This record gives sequence, structure tokens and C-alpha cells, in this order.
Amino acid sequence: MTQMITRNFSISEMACLCGCGLYEMDEEFMRMLQELRNQMQGPLRVSSGRRCDAHNCRVSTALNKQNSIHTKVQAADILVSGESAMLLFEKARKLGFYGIWRRLDGFDFTVFGFLVWFSVQFLPFHSQTPPW
Repeated sequence: MTQMITRNFSISEMACLCGCGLYEMDEEFMRMLQELRNQMQGPLRVSSGRRCDAHNCRVSTALNKQNSIHTKVQAADILVSGESAMLLFEKARKLGFYGIWRRLDGFDFTVFGFLVWFSVQFLPFHSQTPPW
């Protein structure tokens, strides 16, 4: 039986992809991610959740890899395409996710063409001004 962090997000999908076994995530971040999933009324495809320091150094494109939000248990990369990408962006912004990043990154022959990766992160200090 699959062990779950929330109703719809499992330990295995949020765990570090290097196989080290780390999966712990920020409780408030996961609550917000679950609410985002509820509002999208369907699955969110997580391509990266928790990262250990070593794995993050190998895969992160961030300038400051040592302070990555993936290692701070407050990030998930979600793969979406087409109209769902803008809907996800808008719902995440309304839920209070700050620092929503996106980039066009490849071509998927099974979906709608270009894919958009959203790195959705939770910043606990909501007094900060969002970047938009």
C-alpha cells in the first residue's frame, strides 16, 4: 500500500530522486499543494519534490544551490501543458504561493507541444511583496 503525505501526494512522488530516501516536506507547503490539486480538480504531475544536498547540486539550475527551497522542503516542480499551465499559475498565485517560476523546456509528443515547468514554492513570510 502506498504511503501518503496528503490525500493525493505520496511519499514516493515527493521523495528525492537520487534514491537516498529523503521525503520529508514542509507541512504547510503540502497543505497548500493539496489545496492547489483540489482546485485543479485532477492530478498534478510532480517531477521533483524533496532533494538532498548532493542531488540538488547535480540537478539544480539555481545560482545558490546550498539554499535551494527543494532542500528546505518547500518546493515541487509540477509538469503541466496547454491551457492547464496558465490555470495552474493563476490558482497557485491566488492560494498564496510566492516565487512561482516557469520555463519552456522541451517538447512532449504525447501532450500538447511545449511543456511548462512550474517550480511552486512556499515562502512562510507572507509580508514579502510577491514578484508580480
